Amino acid sequence: MARYCSTVYSLFFVSVVLATAMADRCQIVLLNRCREVYRNALEATSTGEGGHCLRLQQMVTCLANEPKCEGELIEKFRYWMLQMAMMDNILGTCKDMNYNTLTSVVQESDVAKTHRYLDDVEFDSFEDCAVTVHKKCVRYYTTLLAKDHQICEDAGRLNTCYDLYSRSINCKAKIIKHFVSMVENVAQRVLHLLIKYMKALCTSSAEL
Repeated sequence: MARYCSTVYSLFFVSVVLATAMADRCQIVLLNRCREVYRNALEATSTGEGGHCLRLQQMVTCLANEPKCEGELIEKFRYWMLQMAMMDNILGTCKDMNYNTLTSVVQESDVAKTHRYLDDVEFDSFEDCAVTVHKKCVRYYTTLLAKDHQICEDAGRLNTCYDLYSRSINCKAKIIKHFVSMVENVAQRVLHLLIKYMKALCTSSAEL
């Protein structure tokens, strides 16, 4: 009996390890693919709002692939990009943004369920000062990225920009407050995981 229990436990442990390994592998494959898509979009676009919309659309479309690929990193990354796409749509900065497929992938995830009533921007409204903050921070990020190609480091600065710049112009838009909260709870964790475990994804340079 003891030997049987030991065998069952061993098989269970092996299955868990294999499932974890497969989940990690699918995240690595998908993120590498999306990083290449983003790098190509960077090379093909300007640092203005139009370039931002095209790059974000490419990333949103890429992350919607492999909906069965799960794991903390990919699920939080998807949620972060979906919130960005929703904000661009609400503020009118990217009017043709299509994120329906990504929404269907994300909406039943644990991440979405946790943050739905905390910092989800989906039901927030347009506010002029929010547009000013968003455009300023996107321009700041793309200018940095064009110089140093450090996606993760510059994305961290982009995230910080929303809080600092909104305070500096006294913008109290709910959509910015929600986005800042999401950044602190989700986006920063994504960047931490990327830098710690997949640092090669953190550069947009083809040479690195």
